[in-house]
Amino acid sequence: MFNKLNNLNLTFLFILIMSTLLSVSSSSWFIIWISMEINVMSFIPLMMKLNHMKTSESMTLYFLVQSLSSMNLLMIILMTNLKFFWFTYMYDNKIFLINLILLMKLGAAPFYFWFPKVMKELNWMTNYLLMTWQKIIPMNLIFYFMNKTVMYAAIIMSVILGSLKAFNQTNLKLMMAYSSINHIGWLLSTMTLNLFIWINYLLNYLMLNYILCKMFNMMKINFLLNIFNSPYPTQLKIIILINFFSLAGIPPFLGFLPKWMTLLTMIYANNFLITFILISTTLINLFFYLRLMIPNFILSFTHMKFSLLMMKFNTFKLNNLLIFSYMNMLILIFMMYIYQMI
Repeated sequence: MFNKLNNLNLTFLFILIMSTLLSVSSSSWFIIWISMEINVMSFIPLMMKLNHMKTSESMTLYFLVQSLSSMNLLMIILMTNLKFFWFTYMYDNKIFLINLILLMKLGAAPFYFWFPKVMKELNWMTNYLLMTWQKIIPMNLIFYFMNKTVMYAAIIMSVILGSLKAFNQTNLKLMMAYSSINHIGWLLSTMTLNLFIWINYLLNYLMLNYILCKMFNMMKINFLLNIFNSPYPTQLKIIILINFFSLAGIPPFLGFLPKWMTLLTMIYANNFLITFILISTTLINLFFYLRLMIPNFILSFTHMKFSLLMMKFNTFKLNNLLIFSYMNMLILIFMMYIYQMI
């Protein structure tokens, strides 16, 4: 997955996965807190990139934010259990405070300040873990300790700020970071409705982000200009375009299914304001996704002879990504049939 996948990276990756599973399956606050700390400490070595000073800055920022959040969470747990008389207000509003702390760990608005700064200096596959897997533990805790007033405010701010901030970005990592903040709003909205819809959305988001991050990593693309100047086959254009369409929730692609389920359930629950905001911000996301790919299909670009040579890709990996991308349309039909049966 990473630039140099050695035994040490595999060890940290295994610890990362097992700590997440331990936290999700545990019913003890102490075990959950320990597994969260193990998760953070196993992810930080995966962020490391030698001979790159900016990476250490991202590692430090990520460590400080996660440590501060964990410290506050542990303090609230202890004060709640001890029930000191001068912490009566904290005891009565512990759910509200826990939600704010978990939103900071998640990188959701209004505590999103650290998320783009960390993603900007990391490689694509580490960013993939940060955008997807690292969201599981905080969201699992939010599901059990949810203050709907806080969640609705976080949903509205996340989808609006995520879309508007990504609107004018030329750095693809920053664009994907703000896009991830927007999808955090969608994931939080699914948690207020139904756990099945949340799992469906998360699995879909895991697959689509993996394909996109893998393609950007293979093509060595970090900026919008790199897409226009890099010579790569038409197959790669199709893969990226299909997955961007699916990430934006355009039918007949698979990404449409969880968004359609979310909006339908929101309408049944009479949450018309949030439904309108979710649809509106999705249109903004679709615009900057199309801005990446449409010029590649309708415009011609010249390349200097001494610039970039045609990149060599692993044919097996490329064909697998292409198959998964085309399966987006077929899986949607099957999943919609199952959903109607349920």
